[in-house]
Parts: sequence; C-alpha cells; structure tokens
Amino acid sequence: MKNLDKALRAVRRGPEVKRLEVAGHHWNFKRAKREGTDRKSGTGVVKGRISHNVRFVDDDQIDYEITYLGRDARGKPKKPMIEIKIKRAAWKQIAPKAVAALVAYFSKNTSATATVDALANEIFKNIHGDWDKVAEGLVAVIAAEMGKSLYPLGRTGLGRAGGVQRS
Repeated sequence: MKNLDKALRAVRRGPEVKRLEVAGHHWNFKRAKREGTDRKSGTGVVKGRISHNVRFVDDDQIDYEITYLGRDARGKPKKPMIEIKIKRAAWKQIAPKAVAALVAYFSKNTSATATVDALANEIFKNIHGDWDKVAEGLVAVIAAEMGKSLYPLGRTGLGRAGGVQRS
C-alpha cells in the first residue's frame, strides 16, 4: 500500500512519480487536473494520465476523465462517470507484421492472417502482461480518492458497479 499511497499523492498534488510498482506492474503517475469542481454541489471533472511503464519499449498511455455528477435528491453522491482511453505502445501495432513475416518465412503461407493476429496477441500478452484490468482498477481508486475532496465523509458515489467506459 505504500506505493499506492505515493501514487495517489502524485495524482492529487504532484509531482509526477515514475516507475512505481503497483499491483505487479510499473507505472508513471502524473498530477491530475481539476476542472469546474464545485464542492457545494459535488460536481466537477478530473482529467489525468497514468503510463504503463515497461523497460525498452514505449509506455502505454492511459488517459482518464472522471465526471462527478453531484448529489441525488437524498443528498447522496451520484456515481461518477469514468472514461478511460488507452493508447498502446507503438510496437503493439508493429508486432503482427513482424509475426506475419516470420510465419510466411517458416510456413511459406502468407494467408494465415487469423493465426498471425492470435500469435501476435499471445506474444504481446506474455511479454507485456495483462495490465488493462489493473489500469482500470487504478483509475477507479483515483476516482474515489479525488472524490473525497468533493464529498463530505469520504463518500464518493462509487459502489460495487462503477460507471467505467473503455474506448
């Protein structure tokens, strides 16, 4: 939890922290930007970026936007809307072409597109890890943390089913 606390501090107040291990992966955490936050109404937007850091390749970028929607008629916080956009490292797009060349070379068959994609994805997963779900979890934790400043008593509106949208 010590590293997660450092990450949340960087998101809240800065400065950026680099290559911090959280949940079995290395990440860079940048300070989030608040736009139009109103503590009285419990509304506002928080935008930020975390990077999945893997040595010797470009980082995967995770941009997030958390929209706090205020309170319901009973005064309880509404669930925030969370949008996550993942920009994968450039080599992820190059890997299928490299695998296709290898398959064509070894099998003399260039029509194995489905096999090439599956092989490229498996190689990518084995080298890079299955980090997407971890990134979504980190953004949910960030949403809860940043929501503390909008809502009294730490209520953030995040229940078991958060409003996460991936694109």
